[in-house]
Amino acid sequence: MIGKATLYARYADKGQLFADVLRRRILTIYAPIEAEFAKGLSGKSLEETLTILALRFIDSSLSPASIALLRILTAQSERFPELGKLAVEEGTNRKIRLVEGILTRFSAGRRFAIDDMALAADLFLGIVLGRVSRIALLGVQMDPEALDRQTREAVRIFVRGLVKDD
Repeated sequence: MIGKATLYARYADKGQLFADVLRRRILTIYAPIEAEFAKGLSGKSLEETLTILALRFIDSSLSPASIALLRILTAQSERFPELGKLAVEEGTNRKIRLVEGILTRFSAGRRFAIDDMALAADLFLGIVLGRVSRIALLGVQMDPEALDRQTREAVRIFVRGLVKDD
């Protein structure tokens, strides 16, 4: 246990303290996922790779710690707008870059319906995480089997729409 004086000797204000907590949480969540997907998953198709990634993102997003942090960010971002910006820059954009890298690796020899891999990655995350995150933020738990099915179907539809058949 540390005292308030010790805490504020390190952090000038609550905003800096929250920012440090946020950075550490983002690193804890995404560093292992990034390491897992750094070189790709040997022998996996684009759909299989994106499904595994989507399930990892959902697991991390639905953890009690992640939901609690998101609630704090939501409550504090008006008072500390830099926190919202930090969450987007170091959290959301980090996820986009990871998905973008996967899409780029799989784009060799394929024609995609969209040339902007960052935009495609952002759309993928919206499809996979958007509704699920909002429901979790409200404290409503989804049936795990239904969530798994929804995730797999969302990825399947995304990939079918992304890859152009000649």
